[in-house]
Amino acid sequence: MVNLNDIPITLIIILAGLIAVSVIFVLVFTKSKQAPKVDPSAKVEALSHLIPLESIKQLSFVRNKINLTVDDVQTLDLEAIKATGITALNIVGPTLKFHYASHTTTEAVYQSLEKHLER
Repeated sequence: MVNLNDIPITLIIILAGLIAVSVIFVLVFTKSKQAPKVDPSAKVEALSHLIPLESIKQLSFVRNKINLTVDDVQTLDLEAIKATGITALNIVGPTLKFHYASHTTTEAVYQSLEKHLER
C-alpha cells in the first residue's frame, strides 16, 4: 500500500495538472468540430419541383423549422416532399413546417429557398 506521506506534494500537483489539461484538451478537440458546409441547391431544386412557386404565400424560419404557407396543402404530394431528405414534416392548416437532420442544413435550405423565391 502506498503511503501518501512518502509521495512529494509536487508530484501530486503535477499529476493532477496533467489530468486536468488532458481532460480539457479532449473536450475542446471533440467539441470544436464544425458542421460541414451544406450545398442546399439539390434540396431546393427538388422542393421547387414538388411545390409550385406560385402557390407559396409565405416563407419563414422559426427556431429550427422552415415554415412554408401554401395555397392548398391537399394538392401536394407530402410523401414525395418528405422523401427529399426532410427529417420531420408537420402540417398546420395551410402551413408546412419542416426541418432537416441538422440545424445547419435547415438554415442553408431556408436561405436558398428565400433567394429562389425572390427571383
